[in-house]
Amino acid sequence: MFANAGFTVRGVERDQSKIDAINTGTLQIDEPGLKEQFIKAYKAGCLLADTKAEEADVHIIAVPTPIDHERKLDFSFIRSAVESIAPILRSDDLVILESTVPPGTTARVERLVYDLRPDLSSIKSVEFAHCPERVLPGAIVREFKTNPRVVGGLTSSATTRAADFYRSVTSGRVFETSAETAELAKLAENAYRDLNIAFANELSAISDQFGVNVWELIQLANEHPRVNILRPGIGVGGHCIAVDPWFIVSADPEDAKLIKTARTVNDLQPVRTVQKLVDFIQEKKPRKVYLFGQSFKPNVGDTRESPAVEVSKRVSAEFPDIEFVLVDPHVSHLVGEQTMWSNCTLVNSVPNVSENDSVVCLVAHDAFRSELSQIRTSQKFIDLAGMFN
Repeated sequence: MFANAGFTVRGVERDQSKIDAINTGTLQIDEPGLKEQFIKAYKAGCLLADTKAEEADVHIIAVPTPIDHERKLDFSFIRSAVESIAPILRSDDLVILESTVPPGTTARVERLVYDLRPDLSSIKSVEFAHCPERVLPGAIVREFKTNPRVVGGLTSSATTRAADFYRSVTSGRVFETSAETAELAKLAENAYRDLNIAFANELSAISDQFGVNVWELIQLANEHPRVNILRPGIGVGGHCIAVDPWFIVSADPEDAKLIKTARTVNDLQPVRTVQKLVDFIQEKKPRKVYLFGQSFKPNVGDTRESPAVEVSKRVSAEFPDIEFVLVDPHVSHLVGEQTMWSNCTLVNSVPNVSENDSVVCLVAHDAFRSELSQIRTSQKFIDLAGMFN
């Protein structure tokens, strides 16, 4: 999008295969509308990639920000990115951190740059700002162009420069604030959603205790004009909601008790789901179990932090003598430890299910609706994704 807005863009990547793909006009990401944007930029010669950073007016750091074993920010990816651009930074360059981070990280990036480049530190001539990503997989192009953006600089001039930069590529409003506020705003967005999901998941557990249909319960409660309870599920996945609230907890554990509790509830939801499936399988005694869905959300192929993957791993380990078929049209390969599961097979097309098999819906992909609607009333079908509720 930046390349098609008139900028010359150079991507920096460690993976040579990805670099080669970009530089030969090959797109490796399946995302609606992205291919057209990519081809246009490639043909115009405005987009190339390399393993080394080049001199530029604006440097955007958009690297992964996972949590470590203490559930704190793993700064190594950001550190590596800063170390790659530090030698080529010039006076008046603008460094924008897009990665989701705890408050104070943009200032930490500034300190690291000046530690690496003391020749720039005396006049502090490099500008630093934070503009968190705000896009949804499956709608990245549309949301990049239209979503409001929050931009916060370490100085007022950095804020203005960064805000003007993003106004050149989005029709959405660009809000100017401090770096710390921008950092915390993104975390607040995802923690808010995590809290609401945790409430729905707790309602699901409570409903099970009283033999209540949680879907009917939520539907009736939502008839109140000021109530909007979300849908419970098998857990929270992806690289945002399942991770970002921990940045708030690690930054201020004393005041983030509710956020921590919600994250704990949602982290334990796959365990609850597995126990429900263990009971189901022990009762039905199937020859084969089909687990529909492996991605972290419907209609995408992203399996990062996917609760469906965690559930599949755990439940298949409970029944090593039962064959498990993992069905997902959007996931092309088994992930991580799944490759070690001898009793699991991944398929992309919806198979024919026999009456001796059990079927579990973990993720509500649209592609499943037709097939699963035919067996939804079967005693060997369990809908954990709420596809038909």
